[in-house]
Amino acid sequence: MAAVAVPFVLVAAQAASAATWSFQSTAPVTGASGWGLNGVSCLPDATCVAAGSYTDSDGFNHVLAEERTGSAWSVLSAAELEGTTQSQFNAVSCRSDTDCTLGGYYDTAAGQLPLAEHFDGTPYLAIDVFPAPAGAQTTTLTGISCVSSGSCVAVGYYSDATDGSGDTAFAAELTGSTWSLLTVPDGAGT
Repeated sequence: MAAVAVPFVLVAAQAASAATWSFQSTAPVTGASGWGLNGVSCLPDATCVAAGSYTDSDGFNHVLAEERTGSAWSVLSAAELEGTTQSQFNAVSCRSDTDCTLGGYYDTAAGQLPLAEHFDGTPYLAIDVFPAPAGAQTTTLTGISCVSSGSCVAVGYYSDATDGSGDTAFAAELTGSTWSLLTVPDGAGT
C-alpha cells in the first residue's frame, strides 16, 4: 500500500505576548491519491480559504479549494474547463467569506494557460476569463491580491518554449469583471 501525503495547516493564534501554532488536518478529498495546498487567505473571523490541487487515481492533478469555518475544513467544488487535462491553484485572496479569487493554471492540448476562479460563498467556483501573454506556451499564476470585489492584481510567469525554459514574469489586473495584462519591466531593469 502506497503512502498518501495528507496536507495540514499550521494555525496561529495571537496571545497577549506570544503566538501559539497548532496543526490542523484539512478535509480529505474523496478518491484522491494525494493532495496539497499552496496558498491560504484568512479573515479576521478565522474563516480561511486554501488553494492547491489533488491527484486523481490516474496521476493527474486537479484544482482544489478548501474552506475553514471555525475549526472544520470542507472541500469546495471547483470548476474545470472542458478539455482540461491537469490544473492547480497556487494562490488565493479573500476580501470576505463570499468574495475570494483563486489563481493557478490549467493544461489543455494547446498548452498551459492561466486560471482564475471566483468563490462567492457557495460551494461552486466560477471561472474568470484570463488572458495569456502573446506567444506563451506555458503560463501559471503564482500570486494574487485583491483590494475589493472586482479589483485584483495577479502575478505569474510564462514561457514561449514548450519545455518551460526562458520564464518571463507577467502581471494582470482585474477591473470589474475583466482581466487585462499589465506591463512588467524585464529582470535586466530596462
